[in-house]
Amino acid sequence: MGKSDKIASCRLCGRNEPLVNSHIIPRFFFREMTDDKGQPFRYHIVHAGPDPSIKSGQGGIKEPLLCKDCDNKVIGSWETYASQVIFSGLPSTALDEVFPNTYKLTGIDYNKFKLFQLSLLWRSSITNREGFRSVNLRKKHENIIREMLLNNDPGAFNQYGCLMYMIQNGGVPFDEIIRADGASHIMSHKVQRFIIGALGWVFFVSSHRVPDKISNWFLSQEGELYIFTIEANKIGILIESSQILNTLLYQGK
Repeated sequence: MGKSDKIASCRLCGRNEPLVNSHIIPRFFFREMTDDKGQPFRYHIVHAGPDPSIKSGQGGIKEPLLCKDCDNKVIGSWETYASQVIFSGLPSTALDEVFPNTYKLTGIDYNKFKLFQLSLLWRSSITNREGFRSVNLRKKHENIIREMLLNNDPGAFNQYGCLMYMIQNGGVPFDEIIRADGASHIMSHKVQRFIIGALGWVFFVSSHRVPDKISNWFLSQEGELYIFTIEANKIGILIESSQILNTLLYQGK
């Protein structure tokens, strides 16, 4: 990550150090996103609401948040592992279809992948970048997750558990949109939703126990993760994002 030349308190370790331009969403998620000329790492940030807008970007969404060690050695190591699991697979992992449109991924390093999930949620909450204004864990949960990351502690499988699903368009991975949504509720539990890298990420940010019918879909401490697939045209927020994107691009905004 490039240096920002800004010396301030690192949001993770707290040391007063030169900060680097940390990616809020890891850069590897953007590699399949291209512009109309086929150039990679191009993306559009879509803002919904009464006055929709669109901003284009290149290379990822960054902000001076972390010192070099925390960005490269700590969070960077989890990102490297997660990118291999998500995009290329590892000799230790296996993906099997256990039911129609439902897959079981085994052999995951629980600590590394869970800490990656937590870092994604935490960074999205502490950033001031556009596109993440609706993500607000509040200080209580931000501080708890920060301590977990700092202490290399992934916590129990149902602590800030994440339900994941694959998004397809006609059977092909749908990776055209990256979006973070405001908090909503599932069965009285607060959740924070993201669409990133053809994957849906639903984090349960709850202080009380999540029912088994939901937590069974979280990454287990044995390294097992169940993921289901869903067509993009069945997801309301994707339909809305696509409509806004197409409209504003056509209007040249």
